Parts: sequence; C-alpha cells; structure tokens
Amino acid sequence: MSTQEKTAVTPEAFLTIGSAFCDWFEANGRELPWRQTRDPYAIWVSEVMLQQTRVEAVLGYYSRFMEAFPTVEALAEASLEQVNHLWQGLGYYRRAALLHRGAQYICQVCGGRFPDTARELRQVPGIGAYTAGAVASFAYGEEVPAVDGNVLRVLARIYGIEENVDLPAVRRRIEEIAQHMIPPGRVWSHNQALMELGALVCIPGTPRCAVCPVAEYCTARARGEASSLPVKNEKKKPRVVPRTVYIVTDGKHILLHRRPAEGMLAGLWEFPGWPDEDSPRGLDPDTLPCDILFQREAVQAQHVFTHRVWEMRGVRVQVEGMNWQELDEDYRWIPREELKNFALPSAMRAFAAYVRDAGFGAPEQGEE
Repeated sequence: MSTQEKTAVTPEAFLTIGSAFCDWFEANGRELPWRQTRDPYAIWVSEVMLQQTRVEAVLGYYSRFMEAFPTVEALAEASLEQVNHLWQGLGYYRRAALLHRGAQYICQVCGGRFPDTARELRQVPGIGAYTAGAVASFAYGEEVPAVDGNVLRVLARIYGIEENVDLPAVRRRIEEIAQHMIPPGRVWSHNQALMELGALVCIPGTPRCAVCPVAEYCTARARGEASSLPVKNEKKKPRVVPRTVYIVTDGKHILLHRRPAEGMLAGLWEFPGWPDEDSPRGLDPDTLPCDILFQREAVQAQHVFTHRVWEMRGVRVQVEGMNWQELDEDYRWIPREELKNFALPSAMRAFAAYVRDAGFGAPEQGEE
C-alpha cells in the first residue's frame, strides 16, 4: 500500500499542507542565530546542541562555542578537553565527543570539505538521518526531510498515525510523508516550520490547536485524539544508583579523577568515588599516598540521567602530605582555585560548589 493510500491524502494535499507550514513559519518563525547562516558547520553545531535540549538553554553555549571554534578546522584541532570545557553544563556529553570526532573526520578524510548531501553527511561519525537532513536542507537546499521527535509528533497527529512511532517501519513511513510535503524551492522554510510548530504549538501532552496554522487538516484534532498521539514506547523509570563521592583535600588542593575515554561521561573530570557499577575504577581513600586526618559527611546530591539516577553521598577526606607523583595518570592533585579550568559534568555541581565555599580551607572546630 502506498504512503498516499495509507494516509488517505492526495499528492496535491501533501503540498497544500507543506505550503501552509512554510507560510506560517515565514511570518512567525523565531529569529535564532543558526537561522541567520547557511554555513553547514555552524548549522551542524546548532543541531547537535539542540538534541534533547531547549533552545533557551542552547543560545549562550552556541555563541561561546562558535567564538572559540569558528570553523570545522578549529574544532578538529582542539583537544577533547577544551571541547568538553565549553560544553560543561549542557549535558549529554557524548554529543560533544561525537562532534569533535566528526570534525576530525571531515578534516582528515574529506580534506576539510564539508559534505554537501545528506547521503555524504551520513558517513560522518555521529551524524544520523535527522542531522544529515537538517544540515543538507538548511545549508545546501537539498530537498530532503529532517525528522526529529518534534516532527514525528506533528505528522503523527496531522495524519492520524496510531502506530508506535518508535518502530523503524513507522518512522520510515513518516519520513516518506515529510518528503512528499516539501514544496519545490521551499525546503528551508518547510523543515524549519515543522520543528518550530512541534516546539511551540504542537507540543507534547495537550497541543495548542487554537493557534495551529494547519488545524483544519489535522486528523487527530478532528477525531479528538490530539493529546493521545503519537504512540511511543513506554519510558522505563530511571534506575537508582547509590554513589559515594570523595572530596579529597588538604585545604588548598583538590583531587580530581578523569573518567575513561569511552562510556558514560567519557573523558570528563569528577570528584573520585567508591567503585560502583558506573565507576568500576573507583577510589579507596586508604590507598592514597598520603596521611588521612579525618573523613566526614560533607554534602548530598542527586542527579537524574535518562536511564538512571545518581543518589550521591559526598564525603570530605582531609589529608596531608599528598605524594601526588605516585597518583595514577587519571588523577590530578590541583590547587583549589584551578577547579574552574576543568570540565566537570553537571552531576558534580553540588560538590564543586562545596569546594568553592569561602570557608572550605579552614579546619572546623575540633579538627585541628
């Protein structure tokens, strides 16, 4: 059965709806910095940052990142630590690592020439179907769809698609629909419009149908099903992982640990912790090359990831005589004031704040 038969929409109707999207966006679209350029590198950076992150949160990061790494060559030549430091606080750090790896691929394998088709872009590490479509359509005008979560939701509602949109076959069908909808010569406006509508109007839960520019065409609205679509896999509850985090210090220095190059929060710095399922190479304070004066509870924190929750118990470990030359290469014994120069994940925010406290270096009563 063809796409048109499945959706009971004629080719002409596809283009009518697509044109309505374009008209609405061209009159109402937000002015965002990545919409003011056709530079494929700048667009790529913005698309990676925007994955699973709100526009408002990205704006400051985007401008700082582009100032530090204005070209794909500049990003490729930077160290991953420099990239992570600018990404600090934005979350989902694997995106930064893949962006860095992709820049190196473009410079080393493509000779610095940014791929100019969606098919070529898919060859770059970390670039999937959505990002390839976004960059190819926004930078080069290639008439290809860019289907992310927002677009899946919009089109599932408009065409009344009641199957699970997380199924690959259903996603491919929606991508075919999006392709049919692109008005000739208007792919930039069309793809931007679908994303914008999903972000501002056709939102999760209860959509704002009263201000939707294509409400008259929406099957889900006509059936009273807008709030129940799209159908997706049920999210699993995040698993709770208890962690003990050590703030090892002599009052002037802090011990940091760099996480492995692969896996969760890869390559980022953290306050070391007792070995657990997320940090099997953890720390036993008794093995440190120093004298331990005392250990006491310092601060507690929680951090929610997509699939797990860290319930963290912070322990201050006061030491003296640290022989830092005996530490493993993944550890750093740094002056407290240099903490700001290291890329720490958001999960470590409460412990970093504790370290920055003005009275941190002073021994408490009864501890001298």
